[in-house]
Amino acid sequence: MGSRERRERERSETRDLILEAARELFLAEGYDGVTMRSVATALGVDIGEVRLRADGCFDVRGTLGIDRSTPVGVQDVVITVEVQTDADEATLERLATLTERYCVVGQSLRVPPVFAILPIQ
Repeated sequence: MGSRERRERERSETRDLILEAARELFLAEGYDGVTMRSVATALGVDIGEVRLRADGCFDVRGTLGIDRSTPVGVQDVVITVEVQTDADEATLERLATLTERYCVVGQSLRVPPVFAILPIQ
């Protein structure tokens, strides 16, 4: 086997190991825990328990079409994460910034979905 084939095999094996580790983390921690824990690990921050809370405003008048000036959906969403850690305030701010950057749900919500309505054939 040549060096090129060996490198390709090693890349494939590494990719498989990473995907398997990610799958195990998702099953054990859920998506929010993986993001928070992964970023914390990258920063060298030791965290214990993680508590996640989402708050926002929902005015049913927009969704029901009662008041067209009222937005549809949840507005002013704030995600509050409490972590058990000895990290200082500056480190927690960095952790928040990076967690937001890599948050799958948060990043997905930045761009509204495109709806395609097709007839059933």
